[in-house]
Amino acid sequence: MAHQASSKTVVVVALLANLAIAVLKLVVAFLTNSSAMMAEAIHSFADTGNQVLLLLGMKLSKKEPTELHPLGYGRESYFWSFMVAIFLFTLGSAYSIYEGIHKILHPEPIRNAVWAFVVLGGALVLESFSFVVATRAILKKKGKRNLFQYLKWSKEPELVVVFVEDFGAELGLLLAFIGVAGAVGLDMLWLDGAASLGIGLILGFMAWFLAAEIKSLLLGESASQKDEFLILQALRRTGLVKEVQHLITQQLGPSEIMVVMDCVFPEYLGGRELPEAIRKVEEEIRKAVPSVKRIYMEPVQETEE
Repeated sequence: MAHQASSKTVVVVALLANLAIAVLKLVVAFLTNSSAMMAEAIHSFADTGNQVLLLLGMKLSKKEPTELHPLGYGRESYFWSFMVAIFLFTLGSAYSIYEGIHKILHPEPIRNAVWAFVVLGGALVLESFSFVVATRAILKKKGKRNLFQYLKWSKEPELVVVFVEDFGAELGLLLAFIGVAGAVGLDMLWLDGAASLGIGLILGFMAWFLAAEIKSLLLGESASQKDEFLILQALRRTGLVKEVQHLITQQLGPSEIMVVMDCVFPEYLGGRELPEAIRKVEEEIRKAVPSVKRIYMEPVQETEE
């Protein structure tokens, strides 16, 4: 359960940071009449809701298998992460784009701009803290893969969602700062709306990226190449399997893998020895890849030519 513990810590830190930031941004959005600040407030409230959904998914994914769902509920985590991507687009991106276009066409002066700069600075500090926590967790897990490879092929959606959200939040804060500064300092009021539009486009791209990656997990991805390699190594290490005719793996959840395989066993393993050999093979596989929870093995007896 180390995965669950580290992922939950990252999500909780992001939740607390986003909730505090969202309230501050909303208050300042009304004080300043800034569309960029309102877009950022909606962004942070959407992120807060997203983290609640991620925690819900993590909790539900631990339910025991039932007659209706004999393989368990591991994909609950994937489903709720997919819902996060949808909400991120509908609540964050759509509103921010609408507000940005509206303020570009009908610009309004910003009031009490100093409060906007104070809150944007504070939000940057809090978001950076959450971003650092998520980044450290990913660096521990990505191994030799680069960051993009980890985000694309990771089986742990919670970490990916929080990292992408935090990265988008940092970019959004930068755009909001530029928009407010340009509207106040250069008297270019349309920049406030342009910043809101930019924030909306960033959120839209994030939502598309997350939805595409998590959809693949929902449809049923195989385990990572590393895990499949370790499974085959474990089979060879036992010295009990002559050949693996078919190997199919499927990721049932962030930390749950199912293995289906046809294995050729030596002819000398008769009726009594074969069950014990299968038990040893399964034990070795689980030792090599602890995430393997279910193994379905079809033993094929070797025959003499």
